[in-house]
Amino acid sequence: MVPFFYDQGIITDPASAIFETDQVTGRERIQELLRTRPESFGFLDVGHFQEKVNEQRDILRTRKDARILHFALRRFTSLQHVQILRLQDQQDAVLISYMRGHNELNSLVPTWPPACLHSAKTIGQALLESESPCSRFSSPMLSPQSVLGAANNPPSTLGILAERLTCLELHFDDSTDLDVRMRHLSSLSKALFTAAKNIEAVHIGFPSYRPLTLRLEELFHNVKWEKLQGMF
Repeated sequence: MVPFFYDQGIITDPASAIFETDQVTGRERIQELLRTRPESFGFLDVGHFQEKVNEQRDILRTRKDARILHFALRRFTSLQHVQILRLQDQQDAVLISYMRGHNELNSLVPTWPPACLHSAKTIGQALLESESPCSRFSSPMLSPQSVLGAANNPPSTLGILAERLTCLELHFDDSTDLDVRMRHLSSLSKALFTAAKNIEAVHIGFPSYRPLTLRLEELFHNVKWEKLQGMF
């Protein structure tokens, strides 16, 4: 379960928008907002975000999440399924909702892709290094950018993991330009699906309120899976 957080100085968490941004004017606007309009945020605890910033900084600096994942995967000797989920607590939701409703704060609204990218890279590396038997992977809220980033770091990781897959369940989502972003994945999807020779079940989904204009061939490239039992 992965929360919004900031990666390499990019603001992707409400906490960093309040406390850590180098854009002093933006930070001051948010702090002033919390001081002058407390009734808009109800139970919001500002100290909660400072704690999150400190914790996230420590995790990224020490690679604590990578070490824990590697430790766990080495011991889950019968693990079959790994899933990436997006985590947003109530306090995050209150602040994000308010920011999205005010144009002057839109530039400070956190985004999911950097956190999704970090989780995909970290989990992929841990699966390889631990020699985990996991063969099923899913994510109901996957960012297209995160797939591209994970595939390039290192490039061979995705192909090696794809060979092990028996089940792949991905639901892509993006606030803008989903068609364009998915087209950027076309060559990658061909390499992934070609390598995934042991696939038995696959689901590739998109938001029901935003149908894509892509043809099936642009994603699946007429790849045939001999062991496929169903697409759901």
